[in-house]
Amino acid sequence: MLSSIYLIIFLLPIYLVQFNLFGKGTINLLDILLLIFLASFGYYLFENAHRQSFKKFLSKNGKLLLPLSIILTGFLTSYLANVTLTNWQDGLGILKSFLLLPIFFALAISFLIQQKKISLIKILKSYFLSSVILASGSIFYFLLGITTYDNRVALFFNSPNSLVMYLIPGFLIGSWFLKEIKKQKFHSYPLLFLIIALLFLATAIILTQSLGGWMGSGGALIFLFWPKKMRSLRKKITYPLIIALSLLTLIFIFTSSFIISKMGYSPFITPSSYDSRLVIYQVGTKIIADHWLQGIGPGNFQKVYLDYQQYFLPYPQWAVPHPHNLLLSFWLEAGFLGSLGFWLLLWNLRISFRKFRTSLGVLVGSIMLYFLIHGLVDTPFWKNDLAVIFWLIIIL
Repeated sequence: MLSSIYLIIFLLPIYLVQFNLFGKGTINLLDILLLIFLASFGYYLFENAHRQSFKKFLSKNGKLLLPLSIILTGFLTSYLANVTLTNWQDGLGILKSFLLLPIFFALAISFLIQQKKISLIKILKSYFLSSVILASGSIFYFLLGITTYDNRVALFFNSPNSLVMYLIPGFLIGSWFLKEIKKQKFHSYPLLFLIIALLFLATAIILTQSLGGWMGSGGALIFLFWPKKMRSLRKKITYPLIIALSLLTLIFIFTSSFIISKMGYSPFITPSSYDSRLVIYQVGTKIIADHWLQGIGPGNFQKVYLDYQQYFLPYPQWAVPHPHNLLLSFWLEAGFLGSLGFWLLLWNLRISFRKFRTSLGVLVGSIMLYFLIHGLVDTPFWKNDLAVIFWLIIIL
């Protein structure tokens, strides 16, 4: 059971393998592996009398479990309140694959790490190798000319942004391995392999042309390589910086209508991703104004987004499965409760930013910081594999 964790982390993209449930829906291979693991973990707790240790673990981490519980409650109540908006199976699938399974999986892993039953280093190595393989495939796709209409690499994911959000945590892990090359306890990779792997990852990240990914990785790398002599300063500025960025993003989102009016946006000119996001945020703020308490439920954003077409100029983008912003996502998909839970989660994470006393802690913090920065212009948990690594990093 324990060794399967490393395989699951390595094989996260296998969610793309789907199985039909006799015409009653589908289930993907990653969900099956997570369900099998969680069932085995439950048996492990019962069979080996570790229930008391697990209870102590949950009690010790109450400050984390409270906002997670509020978030889950918000998503569930919003789903039940809006179940008639779309196919009930879609919302249930999102609850299962983007929230419940990844969060319980992350809690189980965190418990096993604290019990010294599994190695966090091996988990990081598994993810790093997985991201290097995907980076190699991305470069191969580019050489074959298999790109999006705007010449960006997406590999077999649904967008270049989805690909870059998978690659950058791997790039940060590899960069940390290179930084700690003299400490063989962290890894056994030769220097040449690390350099080549990082070059592959960097090339693939550039080929995605993801501005949000580049911004997020830049901030994360600064955090990762911040000089030790100035580490106390990093602790003082990192969390306030995240809060400031979040507040500025909220102001930007809720003034998007004014910004669009001043930009002279025209639906007859080929839009950029900037145009698309401005309109998504503009529509999102109106949806929040109409559904501020219960939200619109998980998986309903695209339908409601298109229903609001009557209030705006023709949209520059039609396929919009999520609001492209963490703050908007939690509020729209989980209502006021989900938004409150997310803010409480951010508030409690401030403790983490004050306790990076180890090099490994700095790595985990840098990946978390990347997700939060990129989350200003995208939704880093809105895909099965990303949901697992997003919640795992947050909980770790």
